[in-house]
Amino acid sequence: MEKNKFSLLEEVRSINVGGDMAATISIGLGVNDESYMKSYEYARIAMDLALGRGGDQAVIKNGDKISYYGGK
Repeated sequence: MEKNKFSLLEEVRSINVGGDMAATISIGLGVNDESYMKSYEYARIAMDLALGRGGDQAVIKNGDKISYYGGK
């Protein structure tokens, strides 16, 4: 999904739910940690960042590195 820059965001946005409303999703991923709990914590932080920036985007937290996709 990262290679395609989370094209899923565009696919979901193209769904017509009626009127002027568009469907959107926000994705938060925590990756490359040795423990499940730390990866979960990274994912929660990533989701909070995505929603704090207005949603409709994907955020990946990989240790200290954070990558953003979407957010139009």
